[in-house]
Order: sequence, then structure tokens, then C-alpha cells
Amino acid sequence: MVWILSLALAGPQLIDPSTLEAFEEPEAAAPSQGAWWNDLGDAQLAKAIDGALADNQELLVAEAGARQAAGATMSTASALLPSASFDVTAQGQPLENVAFCAVGRPDFLNQPDADWCWQGSANLNARWNLDVFGRSTTGYLAARYDAEAAKGNRDAQRLAIASRVANAYFDAVAAEQVFAAVQKACGGARF
Repeated sequence: MVWILSLALAGPQLIDPSTLEAFEEPEAAAPSQGAWWNDLGDAQLAKAIDGALADNQELLVAEAGARQAAGATMSTASALLPSASFDVTAQGQPLENVAFCAVGRPDFLNQPDADWCWQGSANLNARWNLDVFGRSTTGYLAARYDAEAAKGNRDAQRLAIASRVANAYFDAVAAEQVFAAVQKACGGARF
């Protein structure tokens, strides 16, 4: 009992990092491009993983979350961009109903004997909000980081699903090999 107390009071032993052996990384090693399970050369494994990824609801939810976050990024970016609008209005009245008419008397739209007074306006509105305190920029950056996190979540879901299927596949292959070895050791007896 005393030795347990002395170990607890002694504290952890510090390890000098320079004494640890590190794994050497081969210089020619390159990261796998595309689906890593295709590099294993097992067509049944690739088919099982591709099927699991195609039909998985968790992955579809993660993909929808990534698209939603990308849309939110675009929405918050719009606050940083200028906006413009152009409005045109035209109005016509018979001349006898108007006290004053500043524009001429075209009658090409009406009966030949009617005189009309036309009025109109055209407006071009341009606006660009200055982000003096950085609120819009900060919102955009936060949305962009959320979109990157959502993509990472989607990729992590994809990797987790592929790993689970691969583990189950390798367990099944190992069980078949163990069963074949036991059957061979028992002289080919059927179980």
C-alpha cells in the first residue's frame, strides 16, 4: 500500500524527446490519389465500399450540410459586394386631363384623333456598403470556415464508412481463411 502512495507522489517520469526513435518517411512516398481502397487491388472490396457510399444516408446528410454551408458563404459574401438597380417608368394620359405637359404629344399608341401627354423617369441606383468595423468581413470568414468544416465532416464521414466496410470485409476474409485452415486440419471434414 505504501509503494502505491510513493508512486503516486513521485509523479510522472519525463521523457527526453531526443531519445525516441522516429519512423522514417520514404522520400518517394506520395499520397494516394482518389479512393484508397482501389489501390488494394480487390474488386470485391471496392464494389462493397462503393455500394456502401452510394446508399449511405449519413453521407447524404453530410453532403447536404456541405452544400448548405457553401450557400451560406455565398449569402454572407453578398454583403461585401456592390449592388445596383435600374428602374424605368412611363405614364401616359389624355391631354385634356392634364393641366401641363412637359413632353410632346405622340399618338402612335392610341386613336388617331387623341392627343396624349407622356411622362417618364429612369433611375440608376448603386450602393456599396463600407465595412468599417469588419462585421460583414468577419461574418463572411466565419461562413467560409463553417463551409470548410462541413466539407471536412463530409470527408470524415466518407472515410469512416469506407473504413467500417473495409474492416468488416477483412474480418470476413480472415474468418473464411481460418475456417478453410481448420477444415484442412481436420482432414477436409464438413462442418
